[in-house]
Amino acid sequence: MDIQKRFTDRGSPSIIKSQITLPFEPNVHAYKTWEDELHVLNSKVADKQFSDANEALLAADLDASDKFDIAEETQDCLARLLTVCKTVIEGAKLPLSKKQA
Repeated sequence: MDIQKRFTDRGSPSIIKSQITLPFEPNVHAYKTWEDELHVLNSKVADKQFSDANEALLAADLDASDKFDIAEETQDCLARLLTVCKTVIEGAKLPLSKKQA
């Protein structure tokens, strides 16, 4: 088996597997509108929404420059999510109760 076929066979299942569509139009303005509606204080919901959007963005047939532009725009929102998560963790009393876990 030649090396190119092995490489393309390895990469294609993840692309075929994802049937998720982007939750916003594939442009920066639509992404910013979607980001403004995220539940940033609920990190589980925001994490799931970002995960789905990320999977769809990787699988979607978009221009690479659009993907990079959207990825660049996500940096501030991801930093805010990390800050919220760190604040919750720092304020948690250990060991976590069943409600917190």
